Amino acid sequence: MIKSVFKKIVLISLLSFFLVSPVWAGANVFSLVDKVGSGAEYGASKEPEEVVAMVIQAVLGFLGIIFVVLMIIGGIQWMTAEGNEESVKKAKNRIKNAVIGLVIVVLSYAISVFVISTLLKNNIK
Repeated sequence: MIKSVFKKIVLISLLSFFLVSPVWAGANVFSLVDKVGSGAEYGASKEPEEVVAMVIQAVLGFLGIIFVVLMIIGGIQWMTAEGNEESVKKAKNRIKNAVIGLVIVVLSYAISVFVISTLLKNNIK
């Protein structure tokens, strides 16, 4: 019973997040698509480094969304554990792994910003 309620809550949360988030983002979602798409036109002024930077930014943003979803799932799993030590341990493990993943994403973002800014500053092609 609790597992089916948990699955319904997670499903409703994910569906509402993915249906409402484009509305919240507004033109930002479409402007990123336009920026990447305009880089493929003939005579475009986009440098390859800028296109790579935009793609990396989009991928890391998606990974941030995955982190938030995993934290929500872990929190709901912990709250609905009802004192079951095995469920609490699974929830803590999920949250710990999500935080480790976030640290990896933040470090990869920092490394990519450093590399791309160095390439753009030194104008290496």
